[in-house]
Amino acid sequence: MKFIIGIDGGGTKTVGQIINLSNFQSFSATTGPSSLSQGIDKASETLSLLIINLIQQAETDSSNVRIAIGVAGAGNSRLVDRCHEYLVRQTGINSIVIVEDCETALLGAKCESLINSSADSGSGNDFSAFVRKLKQSQLVNDKAPQTNDVALITLGTGSFVAHSDNNKNIFSGGWGFPIGDEGSGAKLGFYLVNHFLKMWDANQVQGPEFHKLNQDPLYTKLAMQLGATKEQLLQWLSEASQSDFASLAPAVFEYASSSKLAALAIHQHLNDVADLLNSIKSSKIFFTGGLASSTLEHLLANNLIPNIAQRIKLIDSPSLMGALSMADSLSDANIEQPQTREKVNNNLTSLDKLVSEQRNSASTQLDLMSSHQIVALMNDQDSIVPQAIETVSQHIAEAIDTITHSLNNGGRLIYMGAGTSGRLGVLDAVECPPTFSTDPNTVIGLLAGGQGAMFKAVEGAEDSTELGQKDLIDLNLAIPDVVVGIAASGRTPYVIGGLNYAKSLGCKTISVTCNPVATINDIADIPIAVNLGPEILSGSTRLKAGSAQKMIINMLSTGAMVQLGKCYENLMVDVKASNHKLVKRACRIIEQACGISFEQAEQLLVGAQNNVKLAILMQKSGLDQAQAAQYLANHNGFLRRALNNL
Repeated sequence: MKFIIGIDGGGTKTVGQIINLSNFQSFSATTGPSSLSQGIDKASETLSLLIINLIQQAETDSSNVRIAIGVAGAGNSRLVDRCHEYLVRQTGINSIVIVEDCETALLGAKCESLINSSADSGSGNDFSAFVRKLKQSQLVNDKAPQTNDVALITLGTGSFVAHSDNNKNIFSGGWGFPIGDEGSGAKLGFYLVNHFLKMWDANQVQGPEFHKLNQDPLYTKLAMQLGATKEQLLQWLSEASQSDFASLAPAVFEYASSSKLAALAIHQHLNDVADLLNSIKSSKIFFTGGLASSTLEHLLANNLIPNIAQRIKLIDSPSLMGALSMADSLSDANIEQPQTREKVNNNLTSLDKLVSEQRNSASTQLDLMSSHQIVALMNDQDSIVPQAIETVSQHIAEAIDTITHSLNNGGRLIYMGAGTSGRLGVLDAVECPPTFSTDPNTVIGLLAGGQGAMFKAVEGAEDSTELGQKDLIDLNLAIPDVVVGIAASGRTPYVIGGLNYAKSLGCKTISVTCNPVATINDIADIPIAVNLGPEILSGSTRLKAGSAQKMIINMLSTGAMVQLGKCYENLMVDVKASNHKLVKRACRIIEQACGISFEQAEQLLVGAQNNVKLAILMQKSGLDQAQAAQYLANHNGFLRRALNNL
């Protein structure tokens, strides 16, 4: 019995699949980023754990497996050698090939080209069926499929062009941001920021009246996201990564019909893509990547290249297709021989634990350390947390947008977890009403075992998938709701049961886990998986894992509330002044926002019936309470928008 594993590794996520070639049964897994150029050690560990996970799902051993990996950054042979050495050592598999993701993507496009004429070619997402059809068509035997006149353009965070010429593969572009990657999300975001800064300069030179006459919804959104002052903008620009620029790309298409900024950026983007297309003579061009569909729509609408519609076809995940095909074409002679099987199984046994359960080599002398040494060690280990979260920032931003959309449409944000993870969700939920004046039923925290488990562990509660489903049924879960499953291990049955039930109803789902290979990552629509390495106290996930989960949850709720208009500048203007401390805080906010005395702020707050936003609007506009309330309602509670449009 022989198995193949194909892996597509990128800068934001890694997808893998194992296929049993005797019956075409397949298993899949998704984890975090594995770009070799963004950290070879972490990338190697992520790939290793993904491979182990797939082998365990298939219930086979390493001697039966061949692997092909298409991964970003594999153009650097030194990094490839280090990664290959690590994977062979950790998995015991010698039959591993690692190439650039552009190579596997082009191979996947070739495979698609060879089989797409079949009436039952099916979806490109069904990789098991894909390999089966290749086998049945005898397109893959001793070597990978070859075909002429196929080209592929990938438009994701980065970009590249790949095409065949007389069975010779030619790759261009992909030189990286900002010098290259034309047509990519990062370059599109770059164009957007460039035009935003020009408009920002014009507003400063020509004054606020110019700004009022030239309202642009995307400009307002960017001013809130990047900063409204020069200092804030310079800070963002100094810290912005390629992923940060790429994260702005979806907004360009969202505001395409209503924003001058978006129109300018899209114009440059389409010209870049047109240049890429004009460089290709092939009659068949495959488009792939996160921007492919939207770009093609605008490209056809603008008719920049006549008759291009007949040449272009969208394709999903060709890199994984190509990796599976490449793995299938590897020679059987490269498979590990039976005499090495004992060594392989020993390696699998040592890796049979989750990252969060493994031992941390930095703390093996923990029981001998002084208090000062313990503090230094914990502080050093905790410094890993924000770095790890940075690698999944794009997924967190996507989750924030999903939550915002849900809350805007009458949905609820529901956290669910067990133990520390569940308590963190409850903590965030109960803080939202006083901080943002939300209804207590808008953000909800579910804890395995119920309220009593908040203070005392309820044994066995987290082991029930049925309980996770029941708790959501009791809440009358509905399609507009978003369910966030929180589990450091990523395999808590209570959370799995809840996420599966939410998916069955059509709800959006998000996972927050501290293991790069986790069951809930495969269930969730948006997986957020940070790789923190082992805890200093093995298995105690209330440490780094708890800190990371708290930070991510903070970002989810705060980010969504900001987008819902719950703040003005960086002031908490929707605070619920429900006790003496919060009344004083509300007065200070009004004092800071309006530049008035504390006593005046107190009077304003009383006149606005303890509504901070209303008090600020009344002071700055001269409107009475009823007029201000109506004006604020007309702007969906966004104080800055209301003030800008006075």
